[in-house]
Amino acid sequence: MGYLPICINGGGSSNAALGAANKAVLFPFWVPCVCTINKVQVDVSGSGTLNHDLGIYDKNGNRVASIGSTSITPSGLGVVSYNLSVTLRPSLSPYFTAIAADSVNISYKNQDGSTSGNILFRPLGFTSSFPLPATLNLASPSDRTEKPRFIIFSVVGGQGF
Repeated sequence: MGYLPICINGGGSSNAALGAANKAVLFPFWVPCVCTINKVQVDVSGSGTLNHDLGIYDKNGNRVASIGSTSITPSGLGVVSYNLSVTLRPSLSPYFTAIAADSVNISYKNQDGSTSGNILFRPLGFTSSFPLPATLNLASPSDRTEKPRFIIFSVVGGQGF
């Protein structure tokens, strides 16, 4: 039996760039049981050839998994999948999905949230963070977006319950 810890989907409202090249954007998610993640997916569009990195961080800002800097030509791609193997344990504190790119010419399908959303669910931004660094100081992000905006990012678990 599988467990899907996060799959933010349901018809994203638009495509949006990360706001700056070499910027990492993190989104919180919680894991209620031990699960092994074996794939990450995003919906991309854009132009040219560039590099991006997708990963997962723990509550202390330690990178627990990453696909590493990966070359992509996003024009016409849609959903892209990458193998990634990491076992996550339950915690009251969140894990974070992370996306970074070396160009503003890539956009990710996203879903806008309310401007009055809870600050805990707003993405954290970190400049000069490409490829995804081994650690990030989660207490000192370079920015929090003006409203919740969730990139449609799936992590797919192969084991759970």
